[in-house]
Amino acid sequence: MTLLRPTPNDRAAELLFLDRVPLARDAWSVDEFERVVTWHGAYGGGRLWLPPGHRSGAGLMGEVGAEVGIYTQYRTAFVCEVAKDAGARTKLDGERVVGLAWDASSEAWKKAAWGGNVLRFQFTYDTAGDPTEQDTSGFTYTDLR
Repeated sequence: MTLLRPTPNDRAAELLFLDRVPLARDAWSVDEFERVVTWHGAYGGGRLWLPPGHRSGAGLMGEVGAEVGIYTQYRTAFVCEVAKDAGARTKLDGERVVGLAWDASSEAWKKAAWGGNVLRFQFTYDTAGDPTEQDTSGFTYTDLR
């Protein structure tokens, strides 16, 4: 399930996809107070309850009497521009790389040769189902060239 909200507070612009298939806007709803996404038609319909923060969700989908349990996790992706000559450098903690640093006001940054849409960055956050377990997160990079 992917819920896109491209324009804050514009419900008409929202899109819902199940297994990459878009659902008609009149086939689904989001109840912000109850934190429930409900749809009908596709996959027999369903309901997904979202905990505070909307980092994961659990629910049911399928025809009445034949429902199956479903679980979701938070995932977001960005398609990025990349430049080799932008003046970015690694930040170190001893010999361990802990991040990147750059100066967006530097000449190197301003004159860099940016390649558009060449990298996909994806971040995933998974809330542990058991309160005694720790939440997990991760990220991946995909070269789009």
